[in-house]
Amino acid sequence: MWHVNDIDIDITYNDSRSALTIGIQDERSFAAVEAYARANTVE
Repeated sequence: MWHVNDIDIDITYNDSRSALTIGIQDERSFAAVEAYARANTVE
């Protein structure tokens, strides 16, 4: 995993499926979505 300018980049390889997965997550966007979800959770 790499962390560059508030962006996380994760690369994984699944040998059984011969699949390469690349995940990119912007920490600022993630924090905003997380805050919205917490504020709008119905209990």
